[in-house]
Amino acid sequence: MSEAQTEERPAEAVDEEARNLERNFFFDDEMPPPTMLVYYKDGSFGPVMFHYAVGNETAANIVKAYGFKMLVVSMKDDIEAGALNEAWARGELVLAEWIPPAMPGWELVARNNSEDGPFAVYLTEDDEIEEPGEPVPA
Repeated sequence: MSEAQTEERPAEAVDEEARNLERNFFFDDEMPPPTMLVYYKDGSFGPVMFHYAVGNETAANIVKAYGFKMLVVSMKDDIEAGALNEAWARGELVLAEWIPPAMPGWELVARNNSEDGPFAVYLTEDDEIEEPGEPVPA
């Protein structure tokens, strides 16, 4: 049995951990700016810091590590998205059509789907911003 492999951790887990560690070392040196956006075919997008995340890291921990504060807004809470919310409830794919509301002081960095519906992620570096203002219609 190798030093890295123990009875508590199967070889597959050790191998996955090693791959994740290699990826982290690679991207620590060569990853693009963390807020650069990556676009996907389904209409979703997100910051490169989420795209290259490995392991069980949460978005909140990743954002904090890069010095940002995060705000998540559900499409359900967007008063301008009434018809899209109805379409989503019928099972239609609406992510690419939804334009998340502007949030003063926050930068839109992600739009994605969840089992509860589409959501947007905003970031700010401003420590003074605690609560977002009212959404600004597009």
